[in-house]
Amino acid sequence: MEGPDVVVESTGMYGESKLRRYELSTGRVLTEVELPKAYFGEGAVCVNDIIYQMTYRERVVRKYQKATFALLEELTMPREVREGWGMTTDNTTIYVTDGSNNVYFIDPGTFRVTRTVPIVDSDGRRVMNLNELEYINGELWANIYFSRRIVVIDPATGSVKYFVDLSGLGASDETYRWNSGEVLNGIAYDGSRILVTGKYWRHIYAIAVN
Repeated sequence: MEGPDVVVESTGMYGESKLRRYELSTGRVLTEVELPKAYFGEGAVCVNDIIYQMTYRERVVRKYQKATFALLEELTMPREVREGWGMTTDNTTIYVTDGSNNVYFIDPGTFRVTRTVPIVDSDGRRVMNLNELEYINGELWANIYFSRRIVVIDPATGSVKYFVDLSGLGASDETYRWNSGEVLNGIAYDGSRILVTGKYWRHIYAIAVN
């Protein structure tokens, strides 16, 4: 997010992937760029004046100028990262997931992996299928693909601090085909609210964690 009411979003699926900036309150699109049809757009982050957008299996990372969405260059995904799944930043490091239980720390300047942290729970079990990421107050929040839970991670150690159960989430008019991949797949933070949604869901939900 760029502020309390401006969202930069990467949308997926082959043939319809886009990078867009829109007003959260109205849904009005402010800026939009379509990706080549051969690309499946995944996570995107902004570091200083640069937006980085991953692709799923193409091993391409696209760099844009933040203000205009002008494409600056295309980078190659580091070899350690199997696929592009989730992406977030603390404005110094870019954090990436690839569907495994690893979080990769990437230097924005070189786009090289500086550290790989395996994520394990309190029983020492690997937390697999780490997907969408968001950096919130020193913690990494991650969707677990095809799960109704979010895992909250200490990025320094890779240990799980706690899980957030969203199994009861959904407005009365929300319909989605979970088995077709319309799962929890979005986390954002605007400095005061934690926002979650899913792939092709109708709504974005603000949540509070007890």
